[in-house]
Amino acid sequence: MAARGNEFPNAYTAGGRLRRLTLGAILLLAGCGSARQAPASPQAAEADLKVAQEIMRLEQQWGQALSRRDTAFFAQILGEEFVTTGGEGIKSKQEVIHELSEGTGPLAAPHLRSTRIKVYGDVAVVTGLVTFNGATGQPSPLTRFTEVWVKRDNRWQAVHGHYNLVGTSVAQ
Repeated sequence: MAARGNEFPNAYTAGGRLRRLTLGAILLLAGCGSARQAPASPQAAEADLKVAQEIMRLEQQWGQALSRRDTAFFAQILGEEFVTTGGEGIKSKQEVIHELSEGTGPLAAPHLRSTRIKVYGDVAVVTGLVTFNGATGQPSPLTRFTEVWVKRDNRWQAVHGHYNLVGTSVAQ
């Protein structure tokens, strides 16, 4: 039987075969995505741990550089294609650095918590919560963040950051 208009051959719709195939494919894909793959060896696990420690050190340096408005740090650590999303929209590396350079005085240092780092070879994904202590000593509302880091020329660079204000309290 030839397909006409929006009709399809009975072989795909008879008895819900297409629905069963679709459901099966969805379940298969869902199972693949939820399976946590263990490192291939103890050496691989140790290498991932070292990368996570290096990325965490870079995150701490990021916070210090931000509080000093250190545009030279961000010119080096942000990849040329870096974009940040969230809040008011999308900003490029150049826009982020420009905003830092336009401000005056130090910024409050960020305080990270619930930070998780997942390593995928030469890519690392960092998620967590951040808050800043304001001038009154009161913490700012929490921001949930995700950053993507890529290793190039034997150094790590951030290529994407997403920051989403979540309020004053949030489940960890």
